[in-house]
Amino acid sequence: MKVVCPTEHVLTRTEINLSSELDVRLKEAISNRDRLVSDSARISGRKDAADNALREVEAEIRSKKLDPDTLDQTIAALEDAYATEVATLEEAVDRSRKELTPYMEPTR
Repeated sequence: MKVVCPTEHVLTRTEINLSSELDVRLKEAISNRDRLVSDSARISGRKDAADNALREVEAEIRSKKLDPDTLDQTIAALEDAYATEVATLEEAVDRSRKELTPYMEPTR
């Protein structure tokens, strides 16, 4: 089978098949490119939303007179102080219990 182009160049079956194969590959490449552009835009939107949320959280942290960059250290220090205070309270309660024990036993 021979196809005549407007320029009067006669294409062989091999040239036609090669051209068709390239057309298919081109369509796939364009489709993939378009999908990547769409994915990129969606990802960019997600990143923008995440950046906005981060700014809001950092502003809330700052409104409480804390530094977002040292928040982990602040939390660790508060947890340590909390644990120390709980231990101190436990010791005081235990000491009070021991001191009151003689008075709580029934008299005979």
